[in-house]
Order: sequence, then C-alpha cells, then structure tokens
Amino acid sequence: EPTTVGSAASWGALFLGWSDFTATCDAYALRIDFSWKPEMHTADDDAAFGTRFCAADAPRYDLALVGKGLHDAAFRPAPLPAFVAKLALQVDALGELLRCLPPTTRLLVRTPYWADAARSNGPLLGAAADLVRAAVAGGRFGPRAQLVDAFAFTRNDTRSPTTPPPYDGVHYPPVVQLRVWNFIRNAVEQ
Repeated sequence: EPTTVGSAASWGALFLGWSDFTATCDAYALRIDFSWKPEMHTADDDAAFGTRFCAADAPRYDLALVGKGLHDAAFRPAPLPAFVAKLALQVDALGELLRCLPPTTRLLVRTPYWADAARSNGPLLGAAADLVRAAVAGGRFGPRAQLVDAFAFTRNDTRSPTTPPPYDGVHYPPVVQLRVWNFIRNAVEQ
C-alpha cells in the first residue's frame, strides 16, 4: 500500500524496507509511482515484481528508472573481486526481473552517484558504475534499456564546476537530482 509522507509515523519509518509514494499532477496528466528500497537484491525484490510491478493488474508504466550499485558499495563492502562477482549476480537477477515489464515501458538504468571515497568505498563504487555500464551495453537489462550515467556526471574529476558536490560527502542537493531528471527527459524524448 503506498505511503504518504503525512501518514508516515516518522521519516525513519519511510526508509526501512520498501517505501512507496504516489504523486499526481492533473495539469500534465502525470502520475509517478515511486518505490524506494536499497538497491541490494533480496527476496523482497522478487516478491515486489511478482506481486506489484509485474502482476496482471499492475499499472502499465511508461517509464521505469532503476538505480544499482550505490547501497551495495556503501553498506555491503567486500574485497573488490568478491564484490564485483556478487554484484554481477545481482545485476543479472535484476535484469531478469525487469524483463517482466511490458515492452511499452521505457527502461532507464542509472549508475550510482559518486560519493566521498572515504565514506562510500570509492573503488567499489567505481566498479559498480563500470558493471552497470557494461550490463546495459551488453543487454543484460534487455535491448530497450538506456543508461543514465550519474556516476560520470557527479564524479569529482569529471564534474562540471556548476555541479555542486555532495553536501555531506554522500547526498546531493536538489539541483543535481533535477539535472539527472533532465538527462532522463532527454533520453525519453530521443
């Protein structure tokens, strides 16, 4: 059942497990169903796709945006070879799950955002971005998947002077999110 911010007991409650939000804008006939869960593949993902996103009575989405790699690097670090091997299995599993979406759904896959290397296991984050790029290019998410390379957009050595850094080493101000959404809009309009 979708959760509204006003009905949540606390902000903390919104970020434990799955959190769903629905926003509408009648002026644009727009509905956004936002589902947030740390991007680590678990049995919850299989259940959510089977019962919510790909069920016979599920809405037919015009666009699905999926991010992968950030929480894996930040919260489940491991030596680099083991991390990459596990993440590759999760990306393959996610690719299989996403194939249940109707062919009319535009699929965008986002690399993780860059974050302060000391706080986010920088080498793991870079490896996650590389793996997601390779997975999209190699068709693991199917032929319709398009890449949104947020890592390249936010990484320190390639970041534009007009792109602010994370304000706490990890989280970005809204202007960065708006720019990523502009990338998404441009991808959809192509």
